[in-house]
Amino acid sequence: MVQLQLEQSLPNNLFVTVAYDRSRGIKAQRARDLNAPFPETGLRPFPDEGQIVQLESGLSTHQHFKATMRQRISIFNLTADCLYYHGLHDQPSTGLGLPVDSRNVWKEWGRTNDPSHTFNASVNSRLPLNVYLTTVIGARSGSRYTITTGRDDNGDGVSNDRPPGIVKNSEVGPNYFDVSFNISKAIEFRRDGSGAAGSGPRMNVFANLSNAFNMTHLGRPSGVMTSPFFRQSFNASSPRQIEVGMRFQF
Repeated sequence: MVQLQLEQSLPNNLFVTVAYDRSRGIKAQRARDLNAPFPETGLRPFPDEGQIVQLESGLSTHQHFKATMRQRISIFNLTADCLYYHGLHDQPSTGLGLPVDSRNVWKEWGRTNDPSHTFNASVNSRLPLNVYLTTVIGARSGSRYTITTGRDDNGDGVSNDRPPGIVKNSEVGPNYFDVSFNISKAIEFRRDGSGAAGSGPRMNVFANLSNAFNMTHLGRPSGVMTSPFFRQSFNASSPRQIEVGMRFQF
């Protein structure tokens, strides 16, 4: 693993961090069918046997480049970070399933299905009457997915075959964007004999708005060519949620 990081304080209360890391994996488990059919004949080496699965050590490389900033402006505290990720591995797109071609596992060497770009930001602000508002913004590029024929084209007993010329995780799904809010206020009833602020009972009133604008967060599309949902998202996640509550401190 290689890690590099640079931190710098700039004028106007601006603090910036830039980091890069690269890691290489050599022990991740990968499955392979030792009795996979020969492509020339379509016959297995041991015709009377089915799949003979062997677990092997796989390879991977991962690179992250991240920039972070923090700044205080008047009543606002801003924090933001942007991440670029590039990962490659030889794991099948179906996780610990069999590769598309057990006789040439290098066909599985390709991009991971993780998003390439991620952005997060938060703004903490102290409003009049000691009301605190936190705004959280999250965005990321789409997750990758693989196009498959939906058939067992090579006769290895697994319906994970890809069309000719199509590599693993070649497609990119819908992007993600979300804005959430938290608003809170502490109400102090009295102080004890010391007279110190915050020494008496308190009631904290708060409201959380997750996905405040109720944006549709589509899931990863289907990559199966025989599916009626081919290249379409058939699920969604994280609808708007509103939570209101209070907490007493004695």
